[in-house]
Amino acid sequence: MVTCTYLRSYVVGLTLVLLGPVRVGAEDPRYKDREIALLPKYCQSRMGLNNYSPEDTQRWVGVMGPTYDHIHHYCRGQLMTNRANLAARDQQQKLFFLEQSIVEYDYVINLAPQTFVLLPEILTKKGESLIRLGKGPQAAVQLERAIQLKQDYWPPYAAMGDYYRDVGDRKKAREWLEKGLAAAPGTRALTRRLEELESAKDQRKSAPRPAKEPEEPKPPAKKG
Repeated sequence: MVTCTYLRSYVVGLTLVLLGPVRVGAEDPRYKDREIALLPKYCQSRMGLNNYSPEDTQRWVGVMGPTYDHIHHYCRGQLMTNRANLAARDQQQKLFFLEQSIVEYDYVINLAPQTFVLLPEILTKKGESLIRLGKGPQAAVQLERAIQLKQDYWPPYAAMGDYYRDVGDRKKAREWLEKGLAAAPGTRALTRRLEELESAKDQRKSAPRPAKEPEEPKPPAKKG
C-alpha cells in the first residue's frame, strides 16, 4: 500500500517538477548548483553528484547501514522542502512541493529501523513540512516521536515551540522550549527562542492601555 501511494505521487512529481533519476551527473540542468549545495554530503554521494567516489559511498554505508540504499528519498524530500521555501512561485506550488517532501520522507520512515541514526531528523523534517501545510496536530505526533527516539536532539523542541508560538499558545511554546533545554542544556537556538518569548511577554505588560472614552452622562430618571 505504501509503495503504491508513493508511486502515484512520484509520477505526479516527476511530471511537474522533473525530478532526476537516482544517479545524475553534476552537469544535469535539473540539479541547479544552488540546490546541490544545499544538500548534505551524503546526498551528493548517494545521488552521484560532484564526482563522489566508491570510497565515499562505503564511508556513508558504514555510518548509516543498509538504509543508505534508500537515503536518496530523504534527499529528494529535502530538495522539495528547499524548493517550497526558496523557489515556489506561488502558494499552490509551495503546497505541492511540501506534499511531495512528505511522500519522500515517509518512504524512508517506513523502511528505516528505529535505530537508524537519521530517523529523528527525518521525522522532524516531516513535522516541519506538516506545520507549513497547516497540519499542526499531525506534525506534533511526528515531532514527539522524534523526541522519544533521541531526547537530547533539540530541533523538534524548537519546531514545537515555534508552532505553539505562531498559533498564539505561548504557554505551551514555553513548556516545549524548557523541556528542550532540560534535555539539551545550553542549546543556543532554544535559549534564544525562550528569550524572545519572555521579551514579547514583557512588552505586552509594559504597553500602555488605551484610554477609555468618557461615558456620556445618563439622563436623569423621570419621576413617576
